[in-house]
Amino acid sequence: MSDSTLRDRRLACLAALFFERGYRLPLRALRAKVEEIGYAASLDRIATDCAWLAEQGLLAPKGDAVTLTDRGADIVLGRAEQPGVKRPEPGEIKV
Repeated sequence: MSDSTLRDRRLACLAALFFERGYRLPLRALRAKVEEIGYAASLDRIATDCAWLAEQGLLAPKGDAVTLTDRGADIVLGRAEQPGVKRPEPGEIKV
């Protein structure tokens, strides 16, 4: 897996949460959303990505679900940058 794919998939996780009511999803539902975006990943891979994103303060885990933080939303909207997460291209994220 390339570093570019990893950064893209992490952004896809954040973006999927951004568009959910309450900014929260169980990991299995998040995996399904990320796959809809175009990134096939195991549940373990999504859990690992989410653990890393939580360490960066972009997600808040609770049980088997994760919630997007304000900083995570700023990343999705391109207001902030985080090494290891792709910065969205202009117009990539439609709000």
